[in-house]
Amino acid sequence: LFPHGQWPTMAPCRIASLSWLLPCVACLVAPPYLSPRGGLVGRRHWPQKAAFGSEIDSSTDVLHEGCYRVETPETMIPLSRPPLLLLRSSSPILSREGCSLLCRHFDSLKADGTDNDVQSLNEDELLLAENLLSDVHDVIDTVTNCPRHDGEMLKPRYVRYVPTAVDESVFNDQKRLTDALLPDGLHVDTNNGKLFRHVTAILYLTDNQDGYLERSGMDNSVFMAGGGTTFPLANPSESNYVQYSAQRLLDCGIHHTKRVDRNEASFGRALERASLGVFNRDNGLKNHGCGGVRVMPEAGKLIFFHNVDDDGMSDCTSFHGGEELMSVISSPQQPDCHLESSGGTLLTKSILVFFKEIPLEAFRERGRVGFAEQCAKSRHRTQAMYY
Repeated sequence: LFPHGQWPTMAPCRIASLSWLLPCVACLVAPPYLSPRGGLVGRRHWPQKAAFGSEIDSSTDVLHEGCYRVETPETMIPLSRPPLLLLRSSSPILSREGCSLLCRHFDSLKADGTDNDVQSLNEDELLLAENLLSDVHDVIDTVTNCPRHDGEMLKPRYVRYVPTAVDESVFNDQKRLTDALLPDGLHVDTNNGKLFRHVTAILYLTDNQDGYLERSGMDNSVFMAGGGTTFPLANPSESNYVQYSAQRLLDCGIHHTKRVDRNEASFGRALERASLGVFNRDNGLKNHGCGGVRVMPEAGKLIFFHNVDDDGMSDCTSFHGGEELMSVISSPQQPDCHLESSGGTLLTKSILVFFKEIPLEAFRERGRVGFAEQCAKSRHRTQAMYY
């Protein structure tokens, strides 16, 4: 796949990182870095809908089924400036009823009969959930212009967060706050040798916003914090130590901040502190002049971003992390209480993560050069369509 003479001139550790291809082929069924929270993944052989890189017809909306609607958004709105390509749908692609049904569907799959509080779907609901998920796949294929192909995942990763109770004193200690907000650190989605994953799409199934929430049956309130998806390098400056730190991690083959030492001076900690700066800025706690972006969940909204740059290498600006959902309690009484929405349901954060891969057949004959060409072509199309 890499004929002699096609290797570019790079620093030694950069060259070493190009050993991605064999791990990618050998690990086609391996999951990415998984937090203790886990996730559901699956694979199947998809029928070839269109050749990779060909234009996909986006002129028609997806089928509606009563209140369970899936529709293609009018456009995708850029949230970052290049090199990171991060976009959010102009409108929800899935109705709230559809979001609720998919939450129930994946909760039941994850419980697998072991949780009595999780009710399984009946046959009609199961069929509807599967149809909705297929339609969501179609919308993602359209907006990313990346058709499904043989070997892509059948089911997205489903991640569900429940609130973690923390005392308000956590805001007085930035290290404690970082550990509480980002227990899984930050990563790029090419980790574990998955460089084929050039685009990631995230569908939010719940609404989560920072702010005060009245607790049912109690006089005092709690502050709900976190729950966002943070991109500390969404709008980096030219002289940005954080971007330098991110690139140094990738140059040394490190795609996850939890895979480096916990020294506060390390490059991984620099990325996590930058993410905390974005959180502080958005909550009026401190203004660090951060150029990062936090995407707060809105049920039915979709984001997608590119993980690989024009040269076919992991994009250091795509480092991101999922914030924990925190209930910041000012009173020490009942610190483990379950927080409920006005509708009486447990407040959670639920997302579906879809990975789009460049098929091996699209660049097999040209090796790494062909892979880089496909990545650049996909990125340029995204910029032409939305930027």
